Amino acid sequence: MRASGGLIFVAYVGLFIVVYYLLNKEKRTELFANNLSLIKIMLIQLIVALIGGYIIGILTWPYGMQAPIDNMFIALGEMTNRSIGIRVLFNGVNVNSMEMPWNYEFLWIFYTNPVIVLVGAIVFVLLVFKAKKEYGFYTFFILIFSALFPILYIIYKNSTVYDTWRHVFFVYPFWVICAALIVPIVENFLKEKLKWIPFVVLLIGLLPTIIWTVISHPNQYVYFNEFAGGMKGAFGKFDLDYYHNTGKQSADWILKNAKRPPAGKKLMILSNMDGLETYFRNDTSWITTSYARYYERNQKVWDYYISFDRFVSPWQLQNGKWPPNHVFDIKVDGVPIGIVMQRKDQTAPEAYAAMEKKDFTTAINLYAKAVVDDPTDEFLFVNFGICLASVGRIDDAIININYAISRDGSRAEFYQLLSQLYNSQGKTNEAKTALQTAQNIMLQQQ
Repeated sequence: MRASGGLIFVAYVGLFIVVYYLLNKEKRTELFANNLSLIKIMLIQLIVALIGGYIIGILTWPYGMQAPIDNMFIALGEMTNRSIGIRVLFNGVNVNSMEMPWNYEFLWIFYTNPVIVLVGAIVFVLLVFKAKKEYGFYTFFILIFSALFPILYIIYKNSTVYDTWRHVFFVYPFWVICAALIVPIVENFLKEKLKWIPFVVLLIGLLPTIIWTVISHPNQYVYFNEFAGGMKGAFGKFDLDYYHNTGKQSADWILKNAKRPPAGKKLMILSNMDGLETYFRNDTSWITTSYARYYERNQKVWDYYISFDRFVSPWQLQNGKWPPNHVFDIKVDGVPIGIVMQRKDQTAPEAYAAMEKKDFTTAINLYAKAVVDDPTDEFLFVNFGICLASVGRIDDAIININYAISRDGSRAEFYQLLSQLYNSQGKTNEAKTALQTAQNIMLQQQ
């Protein structure tokens, strides 16, 4: 789908040519001289270049080859406003990707790039008259237009965007160029013997990020700058490992540390990451993999569960309730972004199966053990509470639901269940309080 983005480049070329000749009277005169011969040559060259580029783009784009004209415009329309919405963590709140705040891309840019580059680019814009004098209006226009127009167009069209500012990475070189070009401008304000200072400041400003990038490999793409408070400031406010980068590291740890099962049996590895089977493709003789949602992991049979900070309740991230019990983690600057959990037995899924069959006595006995084995899975306590309530043990059920709430206070369904339990005891005030809390949570999450 990204191949259709080449249409933007075609528009850029056309616009920059028009602006160039509008600003340059001498060149404009040459353009219309000699019976428009220069225009004819230019048009031929442009057409050949565009057709050649289009053919090369289509040959490397299977979807485009199916319908070279129609599918190009279909893809462009889909890129402008994608039809699929996903949950994205932004500024500490889960937001639908089809309803992003207008400043989404700008905030990501200002939080995930070296401060020195951002400051340099801003100063370049603020010193607009100096920049025009130093480099000319045409150069200034190309840089500012290329750096800002795609982002402003996304805002104008209210386009769907996913996961950081990756849809507009192509604008970043222009931000960097602006930051670099500020050096000669600042030098003009300094005496000859002090002209080395701007370059040294720029270099020193980049060093922390360069060092951090080397140290944090292979997870350097989760970088957050000082404006965001670094990784610790971003944790719980933004998706960190949004591209599942820690999946391979977790898989490698399992391959190295997991004990092979007896012949004829396999370890079951689940994850809420897509494509996990790729990392175990050479080990299918003793490992099998599948997908399971993070909050439904207690229902499934597994020996190891690989997870990351994506699609986790912001409340849990912000209140120190994530990660849950685990045997391995991947950290950047002390912040966990990926984990591996290990299960010693299958008591939890056995308890869930018994609950589904309404065999509450068996389920209660199993859940009593499961919550001890893993006190960090709030849904074990919720299911335990439901089973207890089903046999009339309301007080015990309330204790377990309240514990679940202490693990995740942003779950409206937990408070709704608590309200029902209080109502069954005739405790109307407590029931109303719990129900009101549930309604407030739902309003906040809309």
